[in-house]
Amino acid sequence: MKKITLLLFFTVFSYLSSFGQIGINENFDSGMPADWTGAGFFGTATQSCSGQSIRDNLWSFSTTGQLLSPNIVGQSNETDLSVSFDYKIVDFSNTSNATAPGWGSFTVGYSTDGGATWINIDTIDDSNHVTSSTCATMTYTVLAADLPSGSDFQLRFDIVWSAGD
Repeated sequence: MKKITLLLFFTVFSYLSSFGQIGINENFDSGMPADWTGAGFFGTATQSCSGQSIRDNLWSFSTTGQLLSPNIVGQSNETDLSVSFDYKIVDFSNTSNATAPGWGSFTVGYSTDGGATWINIDTIDDSNHVTSSTCATMTYTVLAADLPSGSDFQLRFDIVWSAGD
């Protein structure tokens, strides 16, 4: 059976204010940080984008995964927030092989209320994913108007498998 591995190397950060917006900068070089949660995710240096990465192995008996940053409480200073990460979607059996279209999707979202509600930033699927064994960088801006001063911030990645066994 062919399994699909979603390899995510995240560097999630914000620099847009000299006073600092919300500060998360994680490269996962030491594995999964204690304050991140990842149902199905694990750390490895094998075929990572750089250093170590966090990945999830999706297949017919494990069809979903979720990765959550810690909830950063009350740090928003009402400036734009940049979210950036590198990712690639490769076969589990040979992580140098890009997974063919039809693999599924993953959604990037955030919460400003401790995870009670989520706002989707983007969904990566066949319509916007370029099949490749090299990493792609995704960068998004969460507008200041969507991050009121003093609000929380938590990042979420939801992954759904569709095919590939």
